[in-house]
Amino acid sequence: MKYLILWLAILAHLYSSQNLEKVILQLQWHHQFQFAGYYMAKERGFYRESGLDAEIKKFKLNVDPVDQVLSKKANYATGRMSLLLNRSRGEKVVALAAILQSSPLIMVAKKSSNIQSVKDFRDKRITFTSHENLGSIYAMMISQKIGFDDVKVQIESNKMESLIENRTDIISAYTTNQIYALEKKGLELVKFDPKDFGFDFYNDILFTSQDELEQHKQRTIAFKEASLRGWEYAFSHIDETVDLILEKYNSRNKTREALIYEAQELKKLAYLSTDSFGVIDIERVKQTYTIYKVLGLITEPVDIDAFIFQKENSFAITLTKDEKAYLKQKQEIKMCVDPDWMPFEMIENGKHIGIVADYMQMISQQIDTPIILIPTKTWVESIEKGKSRACDIFSITSITPEREKNI
Repeated sequence: MKYLILWLAILAHLYSSQNLEKVILQLQWHHQFQFAGYYMAKERGFYRESGLDAEIKKFKLNVDPVDQVLSKKANYATGRMSLLLNRSRGEKVVALAAILQSSPLIMVAKKSSNIQSVKDFRDKRITFTSHENLGSIYAMMISQKIGFDDVKVQIESNKMESLIENRTDIISAYTTNQIYALEKKGLELVKFDPKDFGFDFYNDILFTSQDELEQHKQRTIAFKEASLRGWEYAFSHIDETVDLILEKYNSRNKTREALIYEAQELKKLAYLSTDSFGVIDIERVKQTYTIYKVLGLITEPVDIDAFIFQKENSFAITLTKDEKAYLKQKQEIKMCVDPDWMPFEMIENGKHIGIVADYMQMISQQIDTPIILIPTKTWVESIEKGKSRACDIFSITSITPEREKNI
């Protein structure tokens, strides 16, 4: 434990120097709540607390996030499961986190069109935009024996207007925002969701290059963890996040109502069937890879283990027989912390967060004994609770003669 405290003390000195590393995140689409976690990680200082000066580059029509990352014009970017196709072509991209556990992309038609099933797509006009990943849509259509050769494919930037004005019969649309916009205009829609046909892919993948990961592994871990922290904050503080987007990131001129709707729908998809935010399950990725292979979208093998970044756990604790006996008798450990000492630790909404909190969670898992937070408002109050034995341990502190005597 003393080595852990020494390491954290050294880290504190490094952070206090404010020697921030410049990193760039390239977005795959226009500013909206879809990227709110990154905005909050930047605006709330989570990147800075991790030693990073992060720039968020907005979407540009002819700028490919994969090219930006591979050419080192950006360190990180957001993308879709089509990253598997890039990897199969020898483009060494690495998935760090899946912000959405389920894709919001579906197909829709007007109810008045009498299109009632995917089989009714035959000979109809279907409109997409040029940048979309259509893997799940294509799989859904093929499962119903409808290929792209059986429909009239149109590529347009404003597909919603095409549907409204009857220039197309069916469009791809996102449940998080475009369905809302269409229904606000009074359209009655019939929806075709790939999930209902067994095709459910991850979406909004935070990714980097293999070079960035190999050359700057700790920086990559820091960026990922600060980003996920930003996302958890955004979903826990939707009104505050929407205020920020309206003030600084609203290039699409969305209304507050539209942004709140988008936030709520994204939150459902982000936590669908999991309590662990950003998780990427290797078996699910293998299923997606198999679907891409069956569809003929991938012809070369992909090393899925290399495609997904898994942070190994090299942290281990060895306990003596007496220490194990003490923990067994103790059953739980009451812990006091400094409630306002970021980036190391603080208490926010009754929860212990920060670098030290992450380590204490790892310690708790390895000793198999719950560590219970004793809430305080100041460090002085924590010290007093330690003296009165209201808490058993401090998460991190320096050793002084007075503390050795009284605590």
